[in-house]
Amino acid sequence: MKFESRNNKKMLLFAMIHGAIIGVVGVFLFFIALHYFGGDEESISDVQKKGTNTTANAEIDKKAYTFYAQQYGVFSSEETAKEFLASNPKLYTSAVVSFDDQYYVWSAVATKEKDIKEVLDKESFVKKISLSGAKCESPALIEMPKVLSASKVSKFTFEGAKKKTDSPANWESNIAAVSKVSDDIMVVRLQLMSHYTAQNKCLKIGF
Repeated sequence: MKFESRNNKKMLLFAMIHGAIIGVVGVFLFFIALHYFGGDEESISDVQKKGTNTTANAEIDKKAYTFYAQQYGVFSSEETAKEFLASNPKLYTSAVVSFDDQYYVWSAVATKEKDIKEVLDKESFVKKISLSGAKCESPALIEMPKVLSASKVSKFTFEGAKKKTDSPANWESNIAAVSKVSDDIMVVRLQLMSHYTAQNKCLKIGF
């Protein structure tokens, strides 16, 4: 994803990276599908109301890790969320994350609220979230929330576990691909979270 003129090149590059993450051979077709599906956009006021009324639906998980997302919107369908991204070139490093049949557009995920507040604009706000792999069987997926809470991208590894744990599929290559578009740890964390929660339903996002 990218900004106009320069954005067009960035948009193409980021689309190719998304293609690599999901393993789709036709990266250009994937980009089109990712950003140009139709749908009805919801207002920011609706976004904020929905964004603050989901706590009761989230399950309490003592093993969950807390994060903070920069949120731009929440939509009732994936197509609508993708259309919103397509209409906002500045969101070229953003991602759609699903939870409880809703689709959230986030631009960054941090471990500290102040880090998100520093990058907020008038169209976004802070969203406190949690991530848990407690329901997963794979040791790597169980450890993923902890790994993503690291303070540096170079520490997004599974080597520190007491028992040897293999990384999730394509972990290193996905980090390398996203890092070519942005070296911002909050963006890299977001893209990994978006991808692996979509591919592994046992990874649970809560509010």
